[in-house]
Amino acid sequence: MKEKLIQINKAEPYFFYLFVLLNLLPVLSFKYFPTVDGPAHLYNSKIITELVTDSNSALTQYFSFNDHISPNWTGHLILSFFLLFLPAFLAEKIILLCWLIGFPLSIRYLYKTLGITTNYSIYLIFPFTYSYLFYFGFYNFNIALVLYFIALSSVIRFGNDYSAKRAIKLMLISTLICMSHLFIFAILLLTIFFFKLKDIVILFKCEKQVRSDLIKHFLVLFFSILPGLIILVKFAFTGNSGVNSSVYLSVGDILNSLKYIMPAKGINYDEYSVVTRLLLYIFTFLILYHTLSAIYQKIVNKRNILKNTTWILLSLLILLLTFILPDSNASFGFISSRFMLIFFLFLIISIGSQKLPISFQVLLFVVINFVNFSILVHNYRSVSNGCLLSKEIITASKLIKPYSTILPVNTSEKHLYSHISNYLGSEKPVVILENYEATLDYFPLKWNYRELPECFGTNQNYAFDLMNPHTYSYNPCIDYILFVSDKSSKKDKSIMQSIDNDYVLLFADKDSVIQLMKNKNAP
Repeated sequence: MKEKLIQINKAEPYFFYLFVLLNLLPVLSFKYFPTVDGPAHLYNSKIITELVTDSNSALTQYFSFNDHISPNWTGHLILSFFLLFLPAFLAEKIILLCWLIGFPLSIRYLYKTLGITTNYSIYLIFPFTYSYLFYFGFYNFNIALVLYFIALSSVIRFGNDYSAKRAIKLMLISTLICMSHLFIFAILLLTIFFFKLKDIVILFKCEKQVRSDLIKHFLVLFFSILPGLIILVKFAFTGNSGVNSSVYLSVGDILNSLKYIMPAKGINYDEYSVVTRLLLYIFTFLILYHTLSAIYQKIVNKRNILKNTTWILLSLLILLLTFILPDSNASFGFISSRFMLIFFLFLIISIGSQKLPISFQVLLFVVINFVNFSILVHNYRSVSNGCLLSKEIITASKLIKPYSTILPVNTSEKHLYSHISNYLGSEKPVVILENYEATLDYFPLKWNYRELPECFGTNQNYAFDLMNPHTYSYNPCIDYILFVSDKSSKKDKSIMQSIDNDYVLLFADKDSVIQLMKNKNAP
């Protein structure tokens, strides 16, 4: 049996890296991989390249950079860099691959750091690669999560031995995490605190020399994360400061999300229910087995068999915070969803840290990878329709002149299409008036309200109501109107009739899901 285990352990890494490659198929098989916010990130990154490379660009009349270093920068910088010399669809693929490859590799690196050898459990992370949050296009959150596991591994490996090189390395990674996403930076601080809790207790009980060494260690660690702390504190005082609009999920909603492993579901939720239910059974079995084993060993043999209990405590704390904290507030959204994802990842690490009979490991390895392949098939099928619509929008964009203004009118009920109109600006500099990022403090760009053309009015919510495009009335500033719908509805027709005298149909796909109208007076 021991020899069999050795053979399995030798072969396992090859299977892991093979599955990492197979897991890329949904992204690599299609030209475009639309996510909810992804097109908006791509569009704003294109604006950044335009503003940086041409200080006299006409876009400076519409957009400017935020006055302070804020989170959500890293993903935009990566996209902007690649947009300098690559087409938009390749830049988008690169940032998606950074997550799909970096996420499993960074967790495997943490496994190695923690000395976890029960590698069957690491395959539980693959359902969370194409996660609910991934399909929402939270690029910066995903990048920060990859960097989080690298940073934490570094902290654990360094122990209390910090050289200047190690301190600088941790400073760079932690600062990048903070510039990517504040939530993950806060999780990093919480995790470091838990891992250093034992040293903090020792600090008050140890001898003078040991205390002096520990104080030096904590000072180096503090200065390593100081730049990130400064960004965090500064944003807390300069970010969105509107009325308290916190929204809490009910206990029932949270329990249902946990029950159906919501973070592992893609954008088409129902398709994943069967396999995520099987995933629930796997988690339930492992939790019960390790809990009962620990109780039995404690009562019968008077010993504690649980390992890496820090991860168990962290998992429970994250779970508690999921119920206590709001799902959204004036500055952030999807807070509960983020906590749930972190909870399951911490739970996987906790499970992997515990011993399990080889027969169970082999069985679970087979069942888990059945789930993984099933979810992979669902993800592959989910891409095709969105990819086709993205292609139609890119085709329509070729008819639009640079530096034009475009009003998207989106009546589609599909959440995935919320910002898909932003693909119009992925290949050329244009002004898309549905630019939610430019209205928020935690993205690189903002609307340049001082220099907007007079026909837009002085109202910072625009002279027309973007959230209710059916109230639209003719505005000479708008060169094009893009209609996005599930099908040509009566509402669409009524809007088009109201602007019929001012606009002419320039492009429509065969199903009239995409319709591009041009202002008759536009150049």
